Amino acid sequence: MLPRPRLLLLCVLLLAACSARTPGVPAPAPDAARLEGPAETLPSLLFRSRQVRAFNEDLLYTPPPESALGQYAFQLVREPATLILFDQATAFQATDESLAVALSDGTVRLFGEQACAGLTLPGGPAALVSWLPDSRFLAAATADRETLVVADAEDGSVEGKRTLKGRITALAVSPSGTWLAAADETNTLWAGPPAKALRELGKLPGPCLALGFSQGDGLLWAACADGSVSVRTPEEGRLMNEFRVPGGPFEAARFADGQVEYSGPGERSEAVDLATGKPSGLSRKETGFSLKNGLLTYRTWYNAPLQKILPGGTPVGVEYSGERDLLRVREPGGSLRCFAAKGARPGASAPCEEARDWTAGDLDQDGRFCRKGRCYAVADRVFQLEHARLLCRFVPGQGFYLWWIRAERPNSANPLQGHLPVRETLDPDETVRWIPLNPPSNLP
Repeated sequence: MLPRPRLLLLCVLLLAACSARTPGVPAPAPDAARLEGPAETLPSLLFRSRQVRAFNEDLLYTPPPESALGQYAFQLVREPATLILFDQATAFQATDESLAVALSDGTVRLFGEQACAGLTLPGGPAALVSWLPDSRFLAAATADRETLVVADAEDGSVEGKRTLKGRITALAVSPSGTWLAAADETNTLWAGPPAKALRELGKLPGPCLALGFSQGDGLLWAACADGSVSVRTPEEGRLMNEFRVPGGPFEAARFADGQVEYSGPGERSEAVDLATGKPSGLSRKETGFSLKNGLLTYRTWYNAPLQKILPGGTPVGVEYSGERDLLRVREPGGSLRCFAAKGARPGASAPCEEARDWTAGDLDQDGRFCRKGRCYAVADRVFQLEHARLLCRFVPGQGFYLWWIRAERPNSANPLQGHLPVRETLDPDETVRWIPLNPPSNLP
């Protein structure tokens, strides 16, 4: 145990590291912001959500009750997992290191590399929100988009409420918290210190979809629905650059990693480098955070194993044709794949042909189909504990199918823990490729 002085110092440092901490303060007035909610980091939030969605490796090596052996199979698909974070979200702002999400109960939850709490803002649920982990300020537009609320994320105090010429369409707090920018439905651009009144910087060419600041706070970017992107100084609004992204009109935009990313109906998207104004080809539309119908999700960029339970026993069927010297495998998804039964490469993939003598066969407990002294490897053993044996078949484009059977002879075997086999042919002498079941442990 740490000595009491050191323990006290550690607690102080942890509190100071977070932009939204929970101090012991008197109850706020009804129209004041309020710090509340458990403190949690962004990596912790994503990890906890992934654990709900992703397959738990420990379950792979836990045999079912003896009565369930041969009664079911399950599919493991390795693909980017879509994690459900909140089901009542109204707005969010996210970077690779932080997330601010407004909820329908009026709270705004904050997540960064340090554990942060949340804020309850006056005015009910927010329609827009902006916060960055190095910024002291959090800005939000009320549900009717009529009022801009600026709160101090360190103590929960409201720094100001203000209205613009029209309903608010976009918000942005600069990385250091020096500047706050907003756009309204009259296409007017506003900027100023967060705790002071905003001043007009001029008119935008159309409805504003997103605002953003450079890392050094010196430049303000505005992305409009027609694809126009303007670059201004936040202090006096001087126009420094302007370019147009082809393909508009667009429905949404965001600034991230030195580029602007536009998206339109369907899967249409464009990503442009802010330094050059040219397509970057680095759009992350398929990854990251997404909000639709109140559901805030995060799509991971790495492949994680996802599980689907399938009723029934052995999910693989095998047929043999002596007329064509072919093996026909009926895969778990219903597709048919054929393999050579004889020839120079028995067990190699081959075109399927019509035959009159297809005869169904059974797999033995080793996952093999044998005929006239020749065996073909249809599945591979992954694990065995006593009489419970786990077999696996890999199907390209579908993933792994696994099922438990009762083995005649008791044994304990684990060929390569934490890995699954990829078999390209039915040749039993083929060197099987074993790939890791889970992503690296250091990923969120």
